[in-house]
Amino acid sequence: MGIEDIPGKMKAYVAEKYGEPAAVMQWKEDVPVPLPNQGEILVKVKATSANPGDWHLAKADPFLIRLMFGMFKPTRGILGSDVVGTVVKIGEGVTDFKVGDEVAGNTGDPDKGRGFGAFAEYCCDSAAFFAKRPENVKVLDAAGMPMAATTALQALRDYAHVKEGQSVLIIGAGGGIGSYAVQLAKRELHLHL
Repeated sequence: MGIEDIPGKMKAYVAEKYGEPAAVMQWKEDVPVPLPNQGEILVKVKATSANPGDWHLAKADPFLIRLMFGMFKPTRGILGSDVVGTVVKIGEGVTDFKVGDEVAGNTGDPDKGRGFGAFAEYCCDSAAFFAKRPENVKVLDAAGMPMAATTALQALRDYAHVKEGQSVLIIGAGGGIGSYAVQLAKRELHLHL
């Protein structure tokens, strides 16, 4: 898909105020397609998933969320952080991707990028938040991985500072993050559970 094939407008779920997600998320068909700045990629979304973070942001719960995302209404109206799709445009300086690459990513870090935006036809954020989707990972399977898997890896590696051969106890291993933590601990970090 070349730049001439990218429309000026797209469809997206947009929250223009805080409240119950079912009440505040509206389907809009005239949302401007974001264009990538330096270091960013534009992805045509094939699949996304909803996370607790999306729910908390839509409701502004806890209230302190308003300090980061807008006091009276969300500054980022398009929620969604897990995204899988095809790169359709590349910003200046991006060398890890090319147009046509299949990618998966987590755009939920507004401190280091645009933050969110996956509940739309197109999503644009820092190329650093994306990885090429392996061919053997199905689109829908990949859509549920980025935030949960990244959070599990960060918890084990960056916060707990576990080392190979150590023992860990993972509480809540039945949820999204916990199930990835068990797999990462055993297979990638070679920990004892």
